[in-house]
Amino acid sequence: MSNLLKNGGFDSGISGWYKAPRYAENSIDWASSGGASGGCVKMTITRTNDPGMCVIYQSVTIKTGYQYRLSFSARRSGKIDIWARTKIDGKTV
Repeated sequence: MSNLLKNGGFDSGISGWYKAPRYAENSIDWASSGGASGGCVKMTITRTNDPGMCVIYQSVTIKTGYQYRLSFSARRSGKIDIWARTKIDGKTV
């Protein structure tokens, strides 16, 4: 099975990923430890009330008639939700 994501395990920092923190005081950084096999992404949300969101994403090309699997590990602290979303042609699936 091949990985369609560039740097899917965050072995090379956050290269290959687009970062989109919703508010300037929220941050998306790389940590050299803490991941399943080494590095990980650390998202810090400092706003109270409406914390917005932090997003990392990639676009990949998939083919009709094939099956794909998305899997990831995540950990949180505090009252923050963790979501995964996929889109095809701009529509959430």
